[in-house]
Amino acid sequence: MRKIAFINNKGGVGKTASVTTMAHMLWKLHGKKVLVVDMDPQSNASAMFTDTLWMNLMFSILPDEFCALSSEQKDDLYRAEMQEKLASLPTDWTDDQKREYLEELQLSVEDLLLDNDMDPHRVIRHTKYEGLDIIQAQLTLAEAEGRLKADVVIPQQYKLREQLKKIEDEYDYCLIDCSPSISLLNINALVAADEIYIPMRCDGNSAIGCAISLQLITNVRQFYRPDIKVDGIFFTQYNTQANVSKVVEELLASIMTNVEILPFKIGRSKLLEENTYEQLPLLDVDAGKNKTKVTLAYMDLVEYIMAPNKKKFLKEYQQRTVEE
Repeated sequence: MRKIAFINNKGGVGKTASVTTMAHMLWKLHGKKVLVVDMDPQSNASAMFTDTLWMNLMFSILPDEFCALSSEQKDDLYRAEMQEKLASLPTDWTDDQKREYLEELQLSVEDLLLDNDMDPHRVIRHTKYEGLDIIQAQLTLAEAEGRLKADVVIPQQYKLREQLKKIEDEYDYCLIDCSPSISLLNINALVAADEIYIPMRCDGNSAIGCAISLQLITNVRQFYRPDIKVDGIFFTQYNTQANVSKVVEELLASIMTNVEILPFKIGRSKLLEENTYEQLPLLDVDAGKNKTKVTLAYMDLVEYIMAPNKKKFLKEYQQRTVEE
């Protein structure tokens, strides 16, 4: 199983969109068995592929309003949603079966990180795409840092890596969606990863987020994983008409001589907005025969990641684009 982490310390750069789009493409276009690990408390990747509790989505949209609710109000809202889920279960289920179902429904990557003996299969959620699974995140993941630090049985930076070892032979790819933060959660993701990619927009804030991520990766390399490196940076929401896009691209190319600046530029598209609104992967929204440029760019990026000889692939890709 090839474990690939996507990270940028700046939010809104298309990181989650890239993870969910590419995971779905690996499954649908190439027949790969794929596991997505959502390490972001906002749980947006989880919302794409699972029947995530709508309260989690509300929190990510209206955090201040949600936090202002009393504990009793939150409990009432969760209880109402649970009743709705229970109503959909088989009528012959016993109370114990229903209780077990609800308990299992709430298990997430947080439980996997905090319980060294947990069977990863308990937290893996099968999506409607057979062969594309996810380990979901919950909002409480943001509070897991302290408890992770308190556990000294397995070094706190290696929790995710050790858990994924248990299912190493069950998937072809594991795509890890990191949060936009400097955190123990992201250190776990980087330590577990075989490859690391940084998606970024062509603007100053994204460049700063990229630099912070590179520094975090350097620290992880120094203390935990001396063999890791950044396998590539690719641009999202790329605007060919904006001067800043070219300026940032040229600046990165001049100062990051040890990092591959990939030629696959993900442009702006209303389909990317629609697919997050409808909670559908990009390929399900762009389902026609003639794909948009954004979809084609992601398809090229997926083929690059799969390529056994990446230098050869890039050379052929660049030759092909020149001819076109």
